Amino acid sequence: MIDAVPHETTGRPDIAGVLHRALPGHAVRSFAAMTGGLINAMYRVEVEGFEDPLVLRFYARDRTACQKEVDLHRLVARCVPVPEILYAATSEQEGAAPHVLMRWVKGHCWNRGSRMVFSLVAEPCPRTGASWRGRST
Repeated sequence: MIDAVPHETTGRPDIAGVLHRALPGHAVRSFAAMTGGLINAMYRVEVEGFEDPLVLRFYARDRTACQKEVDLHRLVARCVPVPEILYAATSEQEGAAPHVLMRWVKGHCWNRGSRMVFSLVAEPCPRTGASWRGRST
């Protein structure tokens, strides 16, 4: 995986620089690359002043996907549980690919190689009154 924000001397992403712009006054305690992604680079980040970890996601291949995902989150957030986006840079900033910083949500990773059945029943959407149920095998 190619890092989306290479640091000049180490080749590593400049996570601290991005977080300084996203959360001024909050120091980075730690960060680690998240594995399993196919296209985008994601990092689990621990920041002073936040009890739970955050996720920093860089859109490396399709840079327009960042704006699309931010718009989708806004559209469905009142009806479907999605992580809260704390900061979004939907275009390149200071050499960094488009990125979002969102709250960490514990969950289960979808394993493409196994047969899984899932169902999700959301509370009715306050705007439309609709609810939905998804099923996949």
